[in-house]
Amino acid sequence: MVPTGMVGSYTHWRLGNVVTWILPGMILGLIAGSFLGGSLANFLSEAALRLTFASVLIRMGLGDIHKAIGKIVTLPESLAQA
Repeated sequence: MVPTGMVGSYTHWRLGNVVTWILPGMILGLIAGSFLGGSLANFLSEAALRLTFASVLIRMGLGDIHKAIGKIVTLPESLAQA
């Protein structure tokens, strides 16, 4: 994953899609989040980790479905103003 991420990051940077002033904060957040998440995972049981992961996936999926339904159900502006 790291080589793929590096190539993708370089490509986005080369194309000008990277806001460079935000990178230091993002890098610190990634390092801290990885460390704290890994440390927390060592203290939780396998069942708790599975439940947490499943709930995160379900929540993300429901959010995607909600966004998709909103796009499908949205009326054109000409009808919405009537």
